[in-house]
Amino acid sequence: MSLWGKTTKLNIRSISNNHLLHLYNFVILSNPNDNYELILETHSRCHFLS
Repeated sequence: MSLWGKTTKLNIRSISNNHLLHLYNFVILSNPNDNYELILETHSRCHFLS
């Protein structure tokens, strides 16, 4: 059975472009839910942030 040419609907609700790209290989240009989580770590000798 071939699915070539069939339409698939995907309910993406409130998914960020980062997750869309990772899971489905596309992004939405005007995505109102677009965000990106940035995790920063500091070195133990970095005193100006302590």
